[in-house]
Amino acid sequence: MPDYNDYQRILSDLDATVDCSEAHGILCGILSLDPSSNSSEWLGLEEEAPRRQFGRLLANDEETPCSDSIQDAALTRLATLHRDTREQLNDTNYHFSPLLPPDDESIQLRTKALSHWCQGFLFGLSISGLRSLDTLSDDCREIVEDVSAIAQLDEQYDSGEDEEAAYMELVEYLRAAVFNLVDEYSTRPDNETLH
Repeated sequence: MPDYNDYQRILSDLDATVDCSEAHGILCGILSLDPSSNSSEWLGLEEEAPRRQFGRLLANDEETPCSDSIQDAALTRLATLHRDTREQLNDTNYHFSPLLPPDDESIQLRTKALSHWCQGFLFGLSISGLRSLDTLSDDCREIVEDVSAIAQLDEQYDSGEDEEAAYMELVEYLRAAVFNLVDEYSTRPDNETLH
């Protein structure tokens, strides 16, 4: 599994416009509906990328907070994350998991990251062509509604076993939900769109 702290550091070095969990959520939303998308589109590096509204990961196109070699290495790592995530979403052994802080972080931080991941996922779905929930099956419509509810979570949780169990249930639910969306979309006829 990708290391959350490593990718958070990479995005911080690039002065990214989103945090690690939200960036991964966007990526997963895009790949759920458009498995052929490339990392340059996700990162907003193509001049005419159809997902230009995501913008570049860099806050300022002309000045970067790091050297060219560090930036190139960081973008290479993000391209690897793109490739690995695509492989995980197509893995019949279901080895995918949202990119979230490790379990030794506070429940508040992990819940906030979970909310950001869901916000990113919904955004990724929308920029990949999901314009209406009416185009989805009842099960997948319910999944998107659930993800939307999780995106609104209040991170002001107390620490405790109940909160930990609830958090783990939500993460497990998201893992299964993403695969359901991927499976449904992959069985659609090539000429059927979600617009």
